[in-house]
Amino acid sequence: MNPSAGLFIALPIVTIIAYGLVGIFKPGGENQCQMTYMFETPEYLKIPLDSKMQTEYPDYGLYIYGEGQQAARLKASKFKTSGVPMLFLPGNAGGFRQVRSQASAALRMAYDEPAANHFDWFTIDYNEEMGGIHGSTLTAQSHFTARCVRHILSLYKHIPVSSRPSSVLVLAHSMGGVVARALFTTALLPENSVHTIITLASPHQMPALPLDGRLDAFYSTVQQHWQNTSTQSRAQLSNVVTVSLSGGLRDELIPAVYTPVSGLAGSNNTCLSKVMSAVPHVWVTTDHLAILWCRQLVVILSRMLFEMVDGKTKQITSDASDRMAVISQHLNSHSPLLARQTSKDDLLDVVLVTKPVWQH
Repeated sequence: MNPSAGLFIALPIVTIIAYGLVGIFKPGGENQCQMTYMFETPEYLKIPLDSKMQTEYPDYGLYIYGEGQQAARLKASKFKTSGVPMLFLPGNAGGFRQVRSQASAALRMAYDEPAANHFDWFTIDYNEEMGGIHGSTLTAQSHFTARCVRHILSLYKHIPVSSRPSSVLVLAHSMGGVVARALFTTALLPENSVHTIITLASPHQMPALPLDGRLDAFYSTVQQHWQNTSTQSRAQLSNVVTVSLSGGLRDELIPAVYTPVSGLAGSNNTCLSKVMSAVPHVWVTTDHLAILWCRQLVVILSRMLFEMVDGKTKQITSDASDRMAVISQHLNSHSPLLARQTSKDDLLDVVLVTKPVWQH
């Protein structure tokens, strides 16, 4: 065979093999997430904690997100606010500032919809600890977080009881999602104070690096509590809605198979697990960090959160079936139909506007 002819045949074969190897080691193709932006300078205002919490957890902190005039009002009122309390939990070596994309988008949407209540985005500083490989660290984080939930709700005591928030919605990234579920294993969490957990790229099924015996014990405690069929456990979790979203192929740290909450979160009627590429109007995969700022997902979650607000109390509806209906409508179907049919006068009608504030 002519050497030139052999080279002509071999070159495309080598090219195809090389292209295939690139696909294996860099799965999911290029990042198709759009970036999120702020309109004003972000501020992370530290919430004063009682001396006991500061002594027991000197490396941790609680903050609230604000921008521009809203941040100025928070400081002037000494954090007396009247919004819907939300709490962000970072993951392994994550930072409290990672709440920025979701909090900023929700703040902007509240500005554009004057009739809607706004969200108060609290965020926890775990000092970027490596919770993903230390079970004792996760235990400390869950205990601190439970106390923070109690402290957050105490900031609303100036509001009349009829519209005062009694629970906090938790948005968590990575190991923060496991910490969120661990809240229910501690007696420090006030009863019915967390009714919705949304996790992003969280390894619910098993740890990504099971290198520590205490980490395995931590997981076992959480799983057993959520799978417990006792009357007390079922009563505690019956109204808790749990959502798990995976980045998909591009997330090389937490594979999608680690993330489902089905079978772990009690009743399948109050939990949902999805890969981002299967979420309507998102249709992309993300790496482990991009899931926090991917605009396609941020927009969907913001709309979803606003539509879960009770029209009478201006807080997230306490009805788990209503919350699940809104969640399913946005993450499963996203049809232009009503997300829920209800005869209750105190609930907002959930209809997709023809020209939404946020355009894809």
